[in-house]
Amino acid sequence: LIEKLKIFEDEIAARNRVAERYSRLLSNVVTVPQLAPGCTSVWAQYTIRLPKGTGRDSFAAALKAQGIPTAIYYPKSMHQQTAYCHFPVADGGLPVSEQLSQDVISLPMHAYLDEATQDRIIAAVRQSRTLAVVGHVRPDGDCVGSQLGLSLALKAEGKKVYCWNEDPIPQKYEFLDAEHLFQKPKRGLLFDCVIATDAASFERLGSVGAFVANHKVLANIDHHESNTRYGHLNWVSAREPSTGELIFRLLKAAKWPVTKRIADCLFTAVSTDTGSFQH
Repeated sequence: LIEKLKIFEDEIAARNRVAERYSRLLSNVVTVPQLAPGCTSVWAQYTIRLPKGTGRDSFAAALKAQGIPTAIYYPKSMHQQTAYCHFPVADGGLPVSEQLSQDVISLPMHAYLDEATQDRIIAAVRQSRTLAVVGHVRPDGDCVGSQLGLSLALKAEGKKVYCWNEDPIPQKYEFLDAEHLFQKPKRGLLFDCVIATDAASFERLGSVGAFVANHKVLANIDHHESNTRYGHLNWVSAREPSTGELIFRLLKAAKWPVTKRIADCLFTAVSTDTGSFQH
């Protein structure tokens, strides 16, 4: 440790360069740490706050899949730690601290983090996606199966996915949704991408349309001849008897595993719209 003191100032300067570069390149993607005017930091950790609606576990899993470690140093707020639990807390607790403990995560930080490695970390953070998979009102088997099949595949890839529909899942298809992914929409979320499945027009999404208006990209996947091509990206193939077949082709092209649960969803989608493969 005495030997380390000889390069202590150089290491702190290097850590500050790493932190400054993280902040400059990530500030439009996540909430980056801020220093008070006139203050410096040794940057023992570099901790970011994820955007609202981003699943921290999914985010960490996505980076881990690319060989990038993350850490959650304080999964509980300080006032919730055993050593501090006897101290007085304001009525109602400390909701800001408690929320932050659920939203923050730390990226790799050390004095010898080279720019190439840091660029790879930054790219991984930028590529993390929050998506909504939506479908038409009064969903049938093709709509339910396509929504759930695609949602399960995206979740398996470490994405934060919301599977939304104006109407509840029909009882006869509930067996497909063990995780209860199929839900009614909620306000206040920003999506990197919204994928509409089996909906010939934006209006067919019903009230869901207003809830997913805050998005960067709208993709439209459908098999109806009457589709109005309302998305930024439109994959419409009237040659296919079901949207479920398009979702299957998408998963194969992306080389995403088609698990048994996904296969059940897509089989339901195809069999429903083909009259049990009769047309």
